[in-house]
Amino acid sequence: MSALVAVEEQDRLDLVVFDRPVTVLLPPDPDGERRARLRDAWSRCLSPGPPAAGAVLCDLRAVTAPTEEADSGARLGDLVTTAVTTRTMESALGTLLLLHAAGLAAEDGRVMALCAPPGTGKTTATLVLARRFGYVTDETVAVVPGTGQVLPYPKPLQIIDREVAARKVARGPEELGLRAPSASTALHLGPVIVLDRSLDPAGDAAPTVTPLPLAEALPRIVAQTSSLHLLPRPLQTLCALMDAHGGPWLLHYAEAETLPEVLDAWLAGRESRSAGPESWESAVVEETSPSPPCGDGAVVRRAPVADAVAIPGGVAVLRGGDFFLLQGVGATLWERLTRPRTLDELTEALVAAHGTVEGADGIVAELVEQLRDRGLLSIADGGLA
Repeated sequence: MSALVAVEEQDRLDLVVFDRPVTVLLPPDPDGERRARLRDAWSRCLSPGPPAAGAVLCDLRAVTAPTEEADSGARLGDLVTTAVTTRTMESALGTLLLLHAAGLAAEDGRVMALCAPPGTGKTTATLVLARRFGYVTDETVAVVPGTGQVLPYPKPLQIIDREVAARKVARGPEELGLRAPSASTALHLGPVIVLDRSLDPAGDAAPTVTPLPLAEALPRIVAQTSSLHLLPRPLQTLCALMDAHGGPWLLHYAEAETLPEVLDAWLAGRESRSAGPESWESAVVEETSPSPPCGDGAVVRRAPVADAVAIPGGVAVLRGGDFFLLQGVGATLWERLTRPRTLDELTEALVAAHGTVEGADGIVAELVEQLRDRGLLSIADGGLA
């Protein structure tokens, strides 16, 4: 008998998150009330059977409960949510695309991923939309890169409860009356939508869904991912997944209550769409036996990066967890560095692409040094190295 099975069932919370088994070991609870509330809140994530071998483990047995029961239950709920989310995401790094987004499923299984930073209205929008669409998650949309399959995480939602010192408490989707996705339809990634909530009471009240250029979308969406760089070809993977639904989108709105009707009509195709996603292509070149640069002086080459894509208006580069959008001269330099080049060669490339510029050699030298400092270029055999 495994150590997990040996723990009494009433002292465990066995879940399935991102299609992974998760076991939460709980602190003592003599009357069982806190555990019962947790099971209700996590009802849509409960495992149908005993804990599986290799389950993600969240050990909260050492948690000390506050003296007030209301505070105790709320605090434990917070800890369980944080532990389950953190540990399960850690287990998925490098295998799943993890978007910090709310996920709402249409009848055909398409999951809208509503991306926005924490504290900007995702949960509020989810509470409204999940009465029309299936509730997939309000936290993390987990996508299998090769297929676009979405693995649900219908966790409790953190709702402000004014009866508990106006703090957030966990409320399950069943308690909140949120729809569940169709059990007979597989979930797959639909449109990736960046939320843009207007806080100006005098602003436009009618929501709009418009195409979002990649140069604007990638910085905002990449910022709402977890360890994207650990995936193979991460930027290309993200762009390809968004391509399937016309590229990224921007949803501008003021009040969440106005969203269901607009998104329902938009998904059904009753609203105008763009002609299609923007073009993009890989901007990564693997050096095998690079040709030597022409001339003397500092030799500049691209540094190893996780991925890079050429998009309209620039080049998007991911180096580790850092995202860069190179535009103008910076994009020109990157594109010309398909092989090592000298500063003189890069200056010639700048002039060829942008015309004669006074002090072009100095501009190139300064920009190369800046990109070197950011870890995007390396320089050797010259005064800048």
